[in-house]
Amino acid sequence: MNQIVTRAFADGLQIPSDWEIVHQTGHADVAVIREFYTSANDHQMCNARLLEKDGAAIVIEERHRKADVTTGAALSKLLGSADERQRLSNRIRTFASPNATVETMQLLGEVVGESG
Repeated sequence: MNQIVTRAFADGLQIPSDWEIVHQTGHADVAVIREFYTSANDHQMCNARLLEKDGAAIVIEERHRKADVTTGAALSKLLGSADERQRLSNRIRTFASPNATVETMQLLGEVVGESG
């Protein structure tokens, strides 16, 4: 399935900018999948920015010239504020999808049923 999905995107399939992609994979394919998405129109940063916009994450770009200072300040704030850690924790939980595997398999079944 990992190869099928990555080939679909490699063949020009575009991820809509308002979509959030969560790709679950086994240990054997983690490095390959990470590398693939690093070439995929920077969508990981787009996803991160969406989480940040909703108050569920703090985003720091590695390439920013003062990333180390920004990271230190963010960590200091988090370490010093239980309220801030709890706020982030509560916000990220709103993105949880406990039935993601079942829902994904149902969707794939519907797609295969439509095309086959």
